[in-house]
Amino acid sequence: MAKTLIRLDKVQAYEVGNIVNVIHNAELENGRFINLGTENTSVARAYDVAVPATATLGTEEVLLHASAEAQYDPTKSIDDFALATGSVGRALHLTVGDEFTMTQDAVDGVIAEGKFLIPQNGSVKLVIADDLTGGTRLGLKIIDKDVTLGVGRTAITVRVVKA
Repeated sequence: MAKTLIRLDKVQAYEVGNIVNVIHNAELENGRFINLGTENTSVARAYDVAVPATATLGTEEVLLHASAEAQYDPTKSIDDFALATGSVGRALHLTVGDEFTMTQDAVDGVIAEGKFLIPQNGSVKLVIADDLTGGTRLGLKIIDKDVTLGVGRTAITVRVVKA
């Protein structure tokens, strides 16, 4: 089964170095939204991944997992990439105005242009919202739902409107 693809179109993290090393105790696809857990004791300056538990309360920062898609197996493509269990990947602190594109499998719900995406408790996927009136700390607006990534995979472009 194909994994989530992501393209970082305009993300400030690359300009100001707001990238964090993360390690997860399970396979982790790109385009997943995570919290930082405790500092990892076996890898310097890395944090364990935590699944958002209280994302709807707006108390925890939610970061975007976007590791480099390094594939050393010539029989696999970019569509097969996921961060292997226990490997070091990267997560980005998002800033209002950041834009990125991801395949629609990173979202639970029916995609519609102009709708919003917010984190959900107990999941690393985002969920559709009509507005940002709840207590979420992170809000993304869908600005284009007719994009393709990879070989014909349906994707959406989003802009961070609340971080």
